[in-house]
Amino acid sequence: MADWVPLVRFAIGRETELVPFSVGVRGRFERWLVEQDASGRRFDDEQRRWLEMMVEHVAGSLGIEVEDLDLAPFVGEGGVGRAGTVFEGKVAGVMRGPTQALVG
Repeated sequence: MADWVPLVRFAIGRETELVPFSVGVRGRFERWLVEQDASGRRFDDEQRRWLEMMVEHVAGSLGIEVEDLDLAPFVGEGGVGRAGTVFEGKVAGVMRGPTQALVG
């Protein structure tokens, strides 16, 4: 679905290498995690698992919205309600940062 994004990013000079969108998303996610760690923000194992699912969703659909948390695979883990608990009621804010970093 997002196969055209790397081509556009490359064509406009935002990227110097042509790589699959999912590979770029994964790399940007890893950099974002390092930045979060450096700023003192840590994620526990369950939060990290949810973030990983979000990354996979972004890699396949170019973004993520809170409503998407009621779709597979999130709904199988408790959906938006569980995500709210996992991220202490701040799921929308938590999603905003990595989504901007991943797609940006």
